[in-house]
Amino acid sequence: MQTRPATLTLYVLSLLLVIAWIITMVLPAYAYASQLRWAIALIFLPTLVGYGLYFLRDLHVIRIELGTLNRYAAWLVLGAAGLIVLNELGLLEEGGVNVQALVDGGWKLLLSLFFWIGLLAFFFRRTRALRQDSGDGILALLYFVVIGVHNFPEGLALGMSLPRAPDGSAETGLVAALAIQNVVDAVIAGAVLLPRRIALGWKAAYLVALPVLEVLSAALVLNDAVSIGPLANGVLIFAAGGMLAIAVSDMWMNRQSAHTATVEHSGTK
Repeated sequence: MQTRPATLTLYVLSLLLVIAWIITMVLPAYAYASQLRWAIALIFLPTLVGYGLYFLRDLHVIRIELGTLNRYAAWLVLGAAGLIVLNELGLLEEGGVNVQALVDGGWKLLLSLFFWIGLLAFFFRRTRALRQDSGDGILALLYFVVIGVHNFPEGLALGMSLPRAPDGSAETGLVAALAIQNVVDAVIAGAVLLPRRIALGWKAAYLVALPVLEVLSAALVLNDAVSIGPLANGVLIFAAGGMLAIAVSDMWMNRQSAHTATVEHSGTK
């Protein structure tokens, strides 16, 4: 028997709550554990809010058209990637263009695009002869990977800011911004994953794994506040290249599907 979407989102929400409860209960009572509990709360709670919108949609409390949202989601991913690229290239900084950041970020972005486009071409070439919805499964997997890669530096930033947040410094604002960003990330993840023609178990696994991966990345830097700037910047621009390539591929596939449907409809008249 096929699971209803409302049941799927309820499973996901319940699993996240259970995972958060288990982690916080088994942590020993010392400073690192307290910081990690904050990280879990600041990642899981906004994610629950984002995913909860789809649960309310399935219960007909609010109206969200998944098909329409899925089409807009590709544009949202494209826009988010564009902002990351502009920031990493130093084009959003005050005082003019940072030439060094432009050069360093430029070659990293080119390498990233080369990797992701090559990966997309490989997968689609391998699955061209398979069932019609195989492309949906590939895009779902790649969206999961690229969103997970994008969440990695966010988790690092959250982990770095938590040790200094209680003293009222500027990191408190960063923590709040990252928490809000996690709501947006959860909405985008749901929009690009829930409408896919893949097994419901994979959808649940992808949605549950994304915040867990971010918590793990935050935990990496809680013990020792090391410098993560170069690593985070490199990962961000790598993720941005993937977001650009996958979002464009998704829009192209949607356009091809719409064109095919139009041709088939015209042929039946």
